[in-house]
Amino acid sequence: MSTTTANPASKLDFGLERLVGEGSLDESSQIPIVIRVVDESAVDAALQLVRELPGKVRHVLMPLRAVSAWVELGSIRALTEPDFVSLVELAQTDMVARA
Repeated sequence: MSTTTANPASKLDFGLERLVGEGSLDESSQIPIVIRVVDESAVDAALQLVRELPGKVRHVLMPLRAVSAWVELGSIRALTEPDFVSLVELAQTDMVARA
């Protein structure tokens, strides 16, 4: 399995790409993310990647081929490098409607 890809930035969703690029948070800020992988066999590799950063695994979402985790903002780009990662998304927190 290859470990790098041609354009890792394209693997970040819009909200996360914006957060990484704007520089308003410290690199050590903990960010909730969801890592989507290409197939179920890559879930274990995603778990290992999060633990090596270091990050904290929140949930394994096998039906979605995804891992939710908390990682440092400065580690986000490293998550996009492996070929087994298809997308890294900013995990949505609770939304409250305003009148």
